[in-house]
Amino acid sequence: MTDSFLSEVFFPIIRAGLGLPPGVFAREDPDFQNVIEIGKRHSVLPIVWTGLDALGLSEESPKEAGSMRLNDIFLFAQRDLALESIVNCFEKNQIDYVLLKGSVLRDLYPEQWMRTSCDVDVLVREEALDSAVDALKRETDFTYVQRLYHDVSMTNPNVHLELHFSIKEGVERIDGLLSRAWDYAVGQEGSCRFVFSPEYQIFHVVAHMAYHFTQEGLGIRPFIDLWLLRHRTEYDESAVRELCRQCGILVFYEECCRLSEVWLEGKEHTPVTKALEEYSIKGGVFGSYRNLILSKKRKHRGIGFYFSRLFVSSDTLKEIYPKAKKYPVLLSFYQIRRWLRALFCRRKDVLREIKSAKNTSNSELESFDQLMKSLGL
Repeated sequence: MTDSFLSEVFFPIIRAGLGLPPGVFAREDPDFQNVIEIGKRHSVLPIVWTGLDALGLSEESPKEAGSMRLNDIFLFAQRDLALESIVNCFEKNQIDYVLLKGSVLRDLYPEQWMRTSCDVDVLVREEALDSAVDALKRETDFTYVQRLYHDVSMTNPNVHLELHFSIKEGVERIDGLLSRAWDYAVGQEGSCRFVFSPEYQIFHVVAHMAYHFTQEGLGIRPFIDLWLLRHRTEYDESAVRELCRQCGILVFYEECCRLSEVWLEGKEHTPVTKALEEYSIKGGVFGSYRNLILSKKRKHRGIGFYFSRLFVSSDTLKEIYPKAKKYPVLLSFYQIRRWLRALFCRRKDVLREIKSAKNTSNSELESFDQLMKSLGL
């Protein structure tokens, strides 16, 4: 994939799909297959379809485009129906809630179905969690799966629900402010729904981006979310900057804004945005093993990397296995349980990670370290 392909083919299509001026577009040889592959990897295909229509290229797109578009709309309809049942359930049972991530960001897109999402994410107060779970089990087709460190996982035949009782990310620098989410949520008259202030909504998106960036990486979609929030909502920029400053992610926020402007406004790259683009494009919507290894090896070099993956801290174990918070004596048991799960349930993933770690060069680590420092992370 060349730089010109991104700047003259892919992102002009994305801009057109969002109703923005496409700018310079290499219409002669757009390489549709590559466009589709990147769009799929980054979960922005609905924007791609709309962009191709806007540019008058829908007839030249691959034959499978029509069925893929219908599938995107079908998946959105399933999530929308599930969200409606969740909201109705909480309203009936007087349970306060906040819609998170794609459940609310979709309103910023030209069409809601254009904002894809793997899950439905909803926040409830921690003290109301059990009541919320019981109500969903009783009045909807959602069933309980498991409780994780900041949410309860539930599912119905078509949709996965992350019922959050916290939006903390397990990152000290940002968790202090994320733990105060309800302080920044405003109740809606005649409803149990609460909405984050515009400034806190932007901060939450950036904080979530910062977490994923320091783990396995980012894709294209979060930058689109950020640009739309900044350009299609009214907010106080100084307040957003102050929230980011408090958590040490102000530089990261600034550079993410710059890259979103490169992609959606056609602005010129800087060395930092160029490096950030390369890292993000390679990661895809779910990140990559390469990015994960770089992040882990940046903190733990040499043999320390393998020890860090083998032995995790007691705090991490308590987050993975909540019972250990109440019964610390179980920590050793859960450490062994984690090893057994890796050995018998995730063996292929573990071997893949070890192979990736061996193939990571010092030059890659140095480049990644420089990028992280330039982003203030």
